[in-house]
Amino acid sequence: MSIVNISEGRFKLWEKSDSKERELEWLKVLENLGKINSVSKQLVEQHKLLFFDGIYETYSFRQKKYGSTFNAYKAGGGLFYAMWYHPQPTIVDYKQFLRCFGGREARKAKLFLFGQNPGFFLTPYGLCGGREELMVKEFYDGYMQGGGGVHLTDEVGINYYKDSVFYPGFFCEATLQFCFLHSLNMLNNPGKSSPWAPGQYLWSYVDFMFDYEWEGLDPGVQNQALSNLAKVVNAVRDFDSCGVNHDSVIKLHSYLVSRFESGGFCETVQHVWSQFGE
Repeated sequence: MSIVNISEGRFKLWEKSDSKERELEWLKVLENLGKINSVSKQLVEQHKLLFFDGIYETYSFRQKKYGSTFNAYKAGGGLFYAMWYHPQPTIVDYKQFLRCFGGREARKAKLFLFGQNPGFFLTPYGLCGGREELMVKEFYDGYMQGGGGVHLTDEVGINYYKDSVFYPGFFCEATLQFCFLHSLNMLNNPGKSSPWAPGQYLWSYVDFMFDYEWEGLDPGVQNQALSNLAKVVNAVRDFDSCGVNHDSVIKLHSYLVSRFESGGFCETVQHVWSQFGE
């Protein structure tokens, strides 16, 4: 549905959804809110209103406490929770949210998503119930500028990416770090990592980082990235599916094997793969 401005500072993001499935999911949400320590008990009702009724309140979520203003959505910002709580999000929904909330909120949400330790969210629900993949796709594929999308593979998108103080994705260093380390943890410790660790969805952007941003990194950062990539390659080759607790781990391994063996990555990445013979 389209976002509806109910009144000043009050928006309807989706239709009311209070099914049995949503009630069960709410219990998982409450558990995760406790893990990320972002919401006080006094503010849970505001999150509940957003989760079940789709109503986001800008100003009524603020309260005075010890002379300071606090917001129920402070940790991660409202956009992060809107993307998380949507009952059945599509990329169209997320694009609407970015238009509504704006670039500052997008940056806050993105940093918060990747800033969580995947080791804290080991249940099949993960952190955001599997919405992480779509969230990463929207954060990286579309940065809203004047209501229009900028895609990393477009010439305009590349120039905007390099020139802007706010990047459609992360800086190269952070992108490669999260991609390699989250993937490595999933492959080496399948029972000790979130099945939806967001870094696993960054492989589509690895070539871009090497082709357009790699030369700008410090040598020490480059060496660390190549070392982490080598560890991933070893993990892919030595992977044992015994004890795997989620299909996402199998899917990640199959994807990497197929792409490496077909020569689907850029020259630098393929070179690291070739260094570790059959």
